[in-house]
Amino acid sequence: MKIFRVKEHYQKEFDEYVLGPHELGNRVGYMTWGEMGPGRVKTLSPGHGHEEIITIVGGEAALEGGPIARTGDTFYLPSGDGVTLTAGPEGCTYLSAGAHVEDHGH
Repeated sequence: MKIFRVKEHYQKEFDEYVLGPHELGNRVGYMTWGEMGPGRVKTLSPGHGHEEIITIVGGEAALEGGPIARTGDTFYLPSGDGVTLTAGPEGCTYLSAGAHVEDHGH
């Protein structure tokens, strides 16, 4: 078993780190650790051929056209869908588990 220290690899310029097939040695699954500062706006979209389940693991974020997602709240994004988040006053940290659901060349 290998431990992945995702916070040590966090890429501030992208506000996240993707633990992907190159580290996991598979072609299907990936995980994203994302951090958003207070008031930061970001669109999460798995893109065509991917699906993601996102959990807020710290802070809160307003979902565009929807409710406030707080620590522990989870939502699902099907292939090609997306949601815009606005981080709350304490910021927001999220964890996304995704999978390639269609073969699309990467």
